Amino acid sequence: MNKAFPVLGHLAKRQILFAGHGAHIMAYPVADCKYLNVAAFIRDSGN
Repeated sequence: MNKAFPVLGHLAKRQILFAGHGAHIMAYPVADCKYLNVAAFIRDSGN
């Protein structure tokens, strides 16, 4: 979290979801805001 907070600011302290064309990113704090869990979902068109 020491590296995430300077970059994300207050967004690092709550759950956030970014949804875009072909990709989604979800991030949320865990362990009493000591760590930031990030998951990325990417859709491949198969080309």
